[in-house]
Amino acid sequence: MLLNYSSPQSDWEDPMGSPPVPAAPNAYRAALSRLKAPAEFGLLMDGFCRLLSNPHAAENTWLPNSQIGLQNQEEMLVLFWHCAEGNRAFRAYACSQGAGPSRINRITATVLYFLAHNRKVEAKVGQLHICVFILLLLSGERQWAIGLNEAYPGDMRIDVPDFTGCYADLLLLVFQVRPSSDSLSSLFVRNAY
Repeated sequence: MLLNYSSPQSDWEDPMGSPPVPAAPNAYRAALSRLKAPAEFGLLMDGFCRLLSNPHAAENTWLPNSQIGLQNQEEMLVLFWHCAEGNRAFRAYACSQGAGPSRINRITATVLYFLAHNRKVEAKVGQLHICVFILLLLSGERQWAIGLNEAYPGDMRIDVPDFTGCYADLLLLVFQVRPSSDSLSSLFVRNAY
């Protein structure tokens, strides 16, 4: 929320003729854009990997209620999107081999899990859109596309047919499955037959 905030521009003119006060820059966005150290990026990536995969891990434990599922995935997705959009160095680090292809692929698989899991819930259309925005933002990075060739271990229970392949295959399968609701059909590929 604070990353989106921008101070309102004052259109009010002072009767004394003084110029309007310019809007102050967003301090949070400015601080995010100044991050440069790989250690800071690594800390962010570890946190995103852990927190974004929590809902899936909590749903698929052997012992019921043994892991508490956090219900903050929308906020974490928006925060990841803002970090990747606001700091090009972070986005390059996240997609590069420095972060390890498994980290960004783990986030990609989690985003695809949210897409597949919530596609039938019309109340989650905002979360679906932010997932698509994240994938669209990452698709501009060459290293992310190369990392999609890593073999998918099949450790996430995603509502797609069983397959053996890579993360790119998982991406295609998630977008190929037709949703049950026509209001969400614009996000997914329609079958030609």
